[in-house]
Amino acid sequence: MKNIRITIFKKLFFPKTVLIDSPGLITSKTNKRFSSKEKHKRIIFDFEDVIADLYNDTVRAFGHKKTEELWYKVGKDVGTAYMSFSGKLNIPAFLIPTTLNIIFDILKTSGASGFDEIKYNAKTRNLILSGSDNGYCRKTQSSSMAAGLVSGILSYLLKQNIEAEGKCKDCPKQCLIIAKPKIKPTYVSNTKKLRTILEYNKVNPAPVKKQLTNSNSFSDLLKFKKIHISDRGKVSYLGNIIIPTSPEFIEIISYNYDSFSCKEILGDSVKNATFRLASKVFLQKEKVKKFCELQSLFSALGFGHILMRKAGKFTYLDLLGQPFNKYGYYFLSNYLEGFLEFIYEKNFQLKKIRNKGQQIRTFVYFECGSVNI
Repeated sequence: MKNIRITIFKKLFFPKTVLIDSPGLITSKTNKRFSSKEKHKRIIFDFEDVIADLYNDTVRAFGHKKTEELWYKVGKDVGTAYMSFSGKLNIPAFLIPTTLNIIFDILKTSGASGFDEIKYNAKTRNLILSGSDNGYCRKTQSSSMAAGLVSGILSYLLKQNIEAEGKCKDCPKQCLIIAKPKIKPTYVSNTKKLRTILEYNKVNPAPVKKQLTNSNSFSDLLKFKKIHISDRGKVSYLGNIIIPTSPEFIEIISYNYDSFSCKEILGDSVKNATFRLASKVFLQKEKVKKFCELQSLFSALGFGHILMRKAGKFTYLDLLGQPFNKYGYYFLSNYLEGFLEFIYEKNFQLKKIRNKGQQIRTFVYFECGSVNI
C-alpha cells in the first residue's frame, strides 16, 4: 500500500511519459508515439505562491496593463517552447481535436484545471477552453499567462499565428479562454531565442552519482508524507501547492522580465516569496537542521543539490546538477537568498557566480546585516 502514491505519480501523473526520479533530478521520457522520436526532458516542481506573488508584485509596481502584456508573452513563449520540444509536427487536420485533447489533458497535471472542457471548431479554427480553479490564475485573478499559453500551443500546431484572450467570470470559479484567428495579432514568439533556451536540454547536467548528505528524491518525500498528491492530482509540500514544470519556464520568465526592464522586481519578489515559504515549510528550530531541510527540499523538487561552506561574512553555495542556463541563475540566486535569510536571520547579497565546469555553479553571497523575522 505504501507505494500506491508513487505508482500513481509514475504512471498516471505524467501520462504518456516514463519518469526517471532520483535525488536532485526528475526527467520525463516521451514515448515516440507522442513525439517524432523518444526524448528526455528535465522536470522541476515549483511553489505556486512564488509565481503568483511575482505576478501580483509586478501589478503593484507597474499596473495591470503592463503586467498582463508581460505575462501574456511569458505564456505564449512557454506554449511555443512546450510544443517545440516535440520537434516539427505535421498533424492532419482531422487529428487536431484529438491532439488538443491529449495536450490539455497532460497540462491538467500541471495545475491547468481551467482547461477541463475543450471545444474546437475545425472550420473556423476557434478554440474555447473552460474550467475552474486554474493554477496561478486563481491567485492572481488574471488569465493572461493561460491565454498566452493557449495561443502558443495552437499557433504552433496550426502553423498560423492565433491569439487568445481570457474571458473569465467570477475567478476562480469560471475560467474561459478563447483563441481564434480574428483576434488582432499582438505578439509572435522569438523562436530563435526559445531554441537557444531549449538547446540547454541537450546538455542539462546529469545527476550527481555519488551519495550526498540530506539529498532526497521526490519519491522519498512521498514515502515520508511530506509531499502529498490529492485525489484530483494536486501536489503539495506540507500543504503548499507545488506545480510540475520545466526549467525553461523559469528561464522564459527571467528572460521576459529582463526584456521588460523588470529584473529587480523579479529578484525582490522571488526572494520575499521564498522567505515567507520558509516559515511554513521548515519545521526544525536549529539553523543547521533548517539548512538540511532546504537541501532535502531542493533535491526532491529536481533542482539538483546544494553544499554550503562559510568564510567570514561570505557564504558559498555549491550547486551540483542544477537545471538552469543563462537567465535562470538570477531567479535561482534570489530563490535561495530568501531561504537563507530566513534560516540565518541575516541579509545576504549575491556577489558573483563561479562556474566549475558543466556540473557545478558556486553562488557567492555576502552577509550584510541582520534581518527581522
